[in-house]
Amino acid sequence: MKTCPNHPDKKAEYVCYGCGKYYCKLCLTEEGDYYYCNEPACRELLYAAKHKQLLLPSEVICPNCQSNLKLEDDERESGKIHCPECESFIDFTVVPPVVKNRKEYTQLFSSLNQGDIGIVRSILDDGEIDYYVFGENFLSVDPLIQPAKFFILNEQIDEVKGLLKDFDFKIFGASARRDETD
Repeated sequence: MKTCPNHPDKKAEYVCYGCGKYYCKLCLTEEGDYYYCNEPACRELLYAAKHKQLLLPSEVICPNCQSNLKLEDDERESGKIHCPECESFIDFTVVPPVVKNRKEYTQLFSSLNQGDIGIVRSILDDGEIDYYVFGENFLSVDPLIQPAKFFILNEQIDEVKGLLKDFDFKIFGASARRDETD
């Protein structure tokens, strides 16, 4: 029998949604279908749940390979994460999280221009496209070495091509398209 870490005389039969630790019901706050403990990261999740926001903790466990993943703020907000250990893509916006294999995604394009990356992200988000960007944070540390690569769910590639057909990708602030009069 598991006992509550805060109340050794009580049975720990409830699980915190944030950290996955077992507690007695006295140590948890219920919100919706889940319980949350008093750890700071779990309190953030509780706040987000109360305000109908998705906000993952700063660290999560990959459900596929059990690796500990440290998340950036954009990953915490989007709920979609790439595990570098097992090369899986995890969608934490659903319960239980859905693990997708790398083979389900195809690299459609890449860019060194952070302006293009932001605009394309916005277009894809508005179109409710399932995608991830690999190497975007690397551009901030060492620009012009490795481009950010956009991977799109295979079933949505044609839709993305339609959304981006008129987008003018730029290289270093100059257009990559050639005017027909040139």
